[in-house]
Amino acid sequence: GTNPPMCTAGGSPAENGADLVQYANLTKRYEIKYWEIGNELYSNTTEADFHPSPNTGASYVSYEPAFYDSMKAKDPTIKIAVPIASGVYSWQSGFDLPVLAGAKYDAVVWHNYAIRAPITDGSTLYQDRAASNIGRTRGALLTLETELMNNGKNADAIWVTEWNGEVSGNRWSKQTMGPVTPLFVVSQLAEYMQAGVQ
Repeated sequence: GTNPPMCTAGGSPAENGADLVQYANLTKRYEIKYWEIGNELYSNTTEADFHPSPNTGASYVSYEPAFYDSMKAKDPTIKIAVPIASGVYSWQSGFDLPVLAGAKYDAVVWHNYAIRAPITDGSTLYQDRAASNIGRTRGALLTLETELMNNGKNADAIWVTEWNGEVSGNRWSKQTMGPVTPLFVVSQLAEYMQAGVQ
């Protein structure tokens, strides 16, 4: 969304895409294989976007393919993903469909904070949070798989790069201590594996 280090305009496919791949994989030989073009660009509350019509799917697909092409030109072996909202932010429901249809990508990045009500009292148990969106994980993944296939992509082209049981993941409560978090982790990993998430 921006052009580091100046941050005065939208990102440059050459300077902020190709040059980064050149430096990381050809100059330094880090062999980084998985890349994402922008993080949560569907939300103006989490990511700045200095392109015209910021934080919209239509804007994203107008510049993203140039990033994809320039980065792949430097290292054809890399895999590149694009961010999708997948209903996490209801006000950005218009982001995903243009991106899935018009962007160039090998996968999509999906973030999952299944329990979104902050825990502040230190006494709430995980089981009591079952009604707070924990059940949306499987449904969201199945919906996303269908959307990928509708756009000619493999159903398993999903990367989960952020996920946690709580919004910020750093609050002290019965939900974050003891056996609760490991049980949550196992249940979520099982859902991801069942959906074929990479």
